[in-house]
Amino acid sequence: MQIDNSTVIAIFAFKRPLHTRLITEALLRNHNISNYSVYFFCDASNNASEQLDIQETRKFIQSIEGFKSKRIFIQNEPLGLANSIIRGVTQCLESFSQVIVLEDDILTDVNFLNFMNLCLEKYKDAPFVFGVGGYNYPNSLLKFPPNYPWDTYFSIRPSSWGWATWKDRWERIIWENPHPDKIRNKRLIQCLNRGGTDLHNMLFELSLGKIESWAIRYLLHHFLNKHVTIFPRISLVDNIGFDGTGRHCSYNTKLSNQLENKRNKTWSFPPTISSDMNLQKSIAQINSYSFFYTLRLTLSRLRKKFISRYHAE
Repeated sequence: MQIDNSTVIAIFAFKRPLHTRLITEALLRNHNISNYSVYFFCDASNNASEQLDIQETRKFIQSIEGFKSKRIFIQNEPLGLANSIIRGVTQCLESFSQVIVLEDDILTDVNFLNFMNLCLEKYKDAPFVFGVGGYNYPNSLLKFPPNYPWDTYFSIRPSSWGWATWKDRWERIIWENPHPDKIRNKRLIQCLNRGGTDLHNMLFELSLGKIESWAIRYLLHHFLNKHVTIFPRISLVDNIGFDGTGRHCSYNTKLSNQLENKRNKTWSFPPTISSDMNLQKSIAQINSYSFFYTLRLTLSRLRKKFISRYHAE
């Protein structure tokens, strides 16, 4: 497969040298990797206890060979994950028209880049396809209809675990945090709930400054503009960050995958750009809170609202 010279790989690393080594070694096993330019973005920290791991991570990145070209961007002051991703991807797309994005805990299958490159080319002129995702849920969680014939599917919910997009899509996103009053809109809640009831809660927490996330703003744009992302039926990435080492992920193996790593894989695609209703309902269910958790969350918010008004009076 011919590699588009307008495509760059962006890798975001921080303080996990072992994870960075594992994901880089996996990426280097991809076919045609020597034809890709790679940008490494290394964030900083003010925490003294993290400095040794940060320096070890950077030292390893300096030693990596095997790409067409490599550039390393090192922060002297901490940006945080959200700002790192937004600024880094934007910087990549100042020089390239397509970007493939990996964080330091995303382990890739040997066919990952082939799939990304194939889809970037196939859907570059399809504006409602906003991105390409490399991750899919384990078979134990996402059940495909028995008569589903394709190796790929479209979803209204994108994923930040090994993904790609185009310059003309990325430039449309508004990155400002929404005001809390705006996201109480019932139509917006209903729109987001089609992808899972966790989305509105994350957006609400973001608007209050309780979490730092670029992905929920990416998701919001995706939903409001009725975009879709193309995914493989069998996952081409595994998130190895659920081992308690990351700032944003606790220990969890429910979403883990065993990668196939079978070379020369091919994929079939749905003939129309639309999400399968049955698959979409299943994805929403995977990402939705239980009734009791939702009730507890609602009561907690009402209590905080009542206390806030009481003190204001």
